[in-house]
Order: sequence, then C-alpha cells, then structure tokens
Amino acid sequence: MFRIDERTTLWRLVRKGHGPWWYGSSLDGRFDLAPPHGTCYVANDDLGAILETLGPDLLPGGLAPARLLRDRQLRAVRVPHAHRLANCLAQKAAKWITAEVGTLTPYEIPQAWAKAFHRGGFEGVRYGSRHLTSRRPYSVALFGSAGERSAWPKGRAVPLASDHRERLRRRCGVTLFDIPFEDELLFAKGPVAG
Repeated sequence: MFRIDERTTLWRLVRKGHGPWWYGSSLDGRFDLAPPHGTCYVANDDLGAILETLGPDLLPGGLAPARLLRDRQLRAVRVPHAHRLANCLAQKAAKWITAEVGTLTPYEIPQAWAKAFHRGGFEGVRYGSRHLTSRRPYSVALFGSAGERSAWPKGRAVPLASDHRERLRRRCGVTLFDIPFEDELLFAKGPVAG
C-alpha cells in the first residue's frame, strides 16, 4: 500500500484549456477501468509526465517530434484528499506482480489488475513508468468515476520551456526535434547537376 495526500505534488501534461483531472474510461490506457469508472494518469515528476505523453511516439535513439507537446502545458497538482494506492513498486509486491505491469502491452493484463485493485478497495496504482528505466520517479493511475473533476483544484500551470528540453536530453537521453513546415524548406527545381 502507498498513500498520497494533499501534500503530494503530482504532474500532468494536458492540452491547453483542459483541466488536469480527467478520468478516462476508453480502455486505451494501461490501467483504464470500464465505465462507469475511469482512470486519471499522473506522475510524481514533471519529466515523467512529459515522457508518458511522448512515449508511444519515441523514435529509435530517443528522438521525438516537438509537435507532440504543442498546445500542451504541465500542471503541478495535488489531490484534495488522501488516496490509498496499490503499490506495484513495493518489494513485497513481488509475491504477486512484477514490474512488467508498467511495461506490458497490450493492456489486458494491467487492466485486469486495475479492476482487481479497484474491487479490493484501492483508489489507484503506483507503478513504474514504461518510458523511464529509473524507478525513483513513479507514475500513478487514480481510480474514480469516469469524467472530469472540475471542482478539484486545477493546480499551477507550468509552461513547457527550453529547460524541459534540456533536462529531457540530459537526464533521459530524449531529444525533441522540430519538423519544418513545407514553406520553410528550399526545394531544388529541375535536375541537380552532379
């Protein structure tokens, strides 16, 4: 068991204009619960939150298109009340589960665990991010009713900046690159003499 409360700073990367507390139930996420329940994904580290968004589109060598972060902002948030989480990073959890729960695809098995944890009274899961090899920063999947928690505190908006790019490169080996627009490229006309 792991506990987060009002003092725990968590991070979520959201599209501008959207609140941070969306509990999805599409079953497209690792620990998604089926309706009428949902799951909200956060991390205890700003880079962890960014990598959760970039992860599926990371290219070999740690490259990712910067456009994936366009129109997004980080939010430093805190839950309004304590949550009791199933702790998949605890050593005692090895009795039942392995670290694969945070990396396994497709998601049928992690979703089955989420369902079991939810039925067992847990309000979420603490797990290792698929896109971080370190277990120090961790990810959290919170359980609740599907939909947005518009009454919960929105937290503090943190603009994505060059500092985030540099820390992603230095700490995680991930380089963001900009894809130029067609009108920014110079195209040769006709055959090029060799």
